[in-house]
Amino acid sequence: MWGASGEAHNHRVCRSAHISIGRRALRSETRGDMTIAASLLLIAVGAILKYALTASLAGIDLQTVGLILMIAGLVGLVLGLYVGARGGSQRVRSE
Repeated sequence: MWGASGEAHNHRVCRSAHISIGRRALRSETRGDMTIAASLLLIAVGAILKYALTASLAGIDLQTVGLILMIAGLVGLVLGLYVGARGGSQRVRSE
C-alpha cells in the first residue's frame, strides 16, 4: 500500500509544501493584475455615478462621490502600473 507510515507522511508534507509554494507564486504574479482590475472598476463605477446617473440622495452628492471614486481609481492604477513595471514585490523563482 503506502509503505511505512513515515514515508507516506513525508510524501504528504512535500506535496503540501509544493502546493503552498505554487499558491504563493500565483498570488505574487496576480497581485498587480488585481490592483489594476480593481482600479479600473473604481474608475468605471465613478464615471457612471458622475456622468450617467440622474438620481439623487438626500445629503449625498453622487457626482462628487463619482469624482472621488475616479480619482481613487486613477491613483490605484498609477501605483499598480508602477509596481508592475518595477517587477512587483518578492517573486518566487522556480528552477
